Amino acid sequence: MGNKLDETCRRIRADIERNRLWGRRLAGYRAMADDLGVCRQTVQRALDVLEAEGVLERLHGSGTFALTPSEQDLRSRVRSLAVIVNAHALSRLSRVAIAAILDGLAFRARSAGIAVRTLEWDDPESRAELADTRAMRRVDGFVFVRFMRHDVVDELMRLRRRPVVVVDQDCQNMPVTVVNDETFPGARSLVRHLLGLGHRRVAFLDIDDRARWNSCKFAGYAAALKDFGVAEDPRLIVAPRASVSAAQEDLDREVDHAVERLLGLPDPPTALFAYDDRRALAAMASLRRRGVEPGRDMAVAGFGDTAVRGGFCDDLTSCRIPFRKMGELAVRAALQPPFAAGRQGTVFVQDRTVARASTMGPGALGRVRKQFNRQQNGKTKKQGVLHEEERVLLGSSV
Repeated sequence: MGNKLDETCRRIRADIERNRLWGRRLAGYRAMADDLGVCRQTVQRALDVLEAEGVLERLHGSGTFALTPSEQDLRSRVRSLAVIVNAHALSRLSRVAIAAILDGLAFRARSAGIAVRTLEWDDPESRAELADTRAMRRVDGFVFVRFMRHDVVDELMRLRRRPVVVVDQDCQNMPVTVVNDETFPGARSLVRHLLGLGHRRVAFLDIDDRARWNSCKFAGYAAALKDFGVAEDPRLIVAPRASVSAAQEDLDREVDHAVERLLGLPDPPTALFAYDDRRALAAMASLRRRGVEPGRDMAVAGFGDTAVRGGFCDDLTSCRIPFRKMGELAVRAALQPPFAAGRQGTVFVQDRTVARASTMGPGALGRVRKQFNRQQNGKTKKQGVLHEEERVLLGSSV
């Protein structure tokens, strides 16, 4: 078995060099196994070996790529990464996202033979280690996860010319590499999903200080309304006075007030899109206290898909952020060559809408039918459109 594995590794290396595949995606397991005349398990083990040697890299959901000689040389000199997090002050759902990012980061680093040292910002010993210039000079790269301090980044960048990587955190006017999700198209897709179900009164549960945190979600919301020819109603845009890191009790209270205002409108919304899953869950609880069942009486959607992944809720429609892939790409970004001073690099991952019962419960079909009929002034001519809506609702409710 050892000889067969060594021979498979040798042939893959030779194929990369002969066909000049550096920087290109390699064939899949099955095609490679057929070409080499071995089983897929042998191919997988050979790729494990070659990835550990820095010959190639595998990206979750993207494939296997042959590294260029310069990338191989650079990676052979990178043996350790320091990962800085500040999870103590964050919500439970935020910690779900951080855990997924760290999982992807650890997997990619392990595959590349890189040691990872995780430092908690709220831990005095970790903070002292970060301030130790001599200790940090022994680290080959730095990754901040959902946290960033300008003064710390400045100090670390003076130690290294390699990019400092910031994951899932907006960062302006800093020469770092940012790994983030494509929030605007994600929000746009989710709101289009709601509009496609027939909703025309879609509320947006925004965040306090939108300009500071993430204006792209609102921009995606507004763009989706425009796509469907729906006028933006300022009364449907509410921003509870609660920051990203607000205590749960404060958030619940502020979201409850926002839901109360929305339901008190002469023409209340039939759907609600929340800035994140945390606000969506608070809105669902507020609606239930008022006898309004999410999914049956009002559609509710969040952003991030941390509620389901964390086991806090099974039926919340959300825009899923691929946190694990962000962690993998953070390691890749930390291994890149230095770039021009003052320049910021950006790596984006694509979000996707995951529809569940909170937007497609039993009462949703009847609500869509009534709204559709109202918009048609009592006419029932477009039965084909209604049948399509029924198919989408019933087919996606599980």
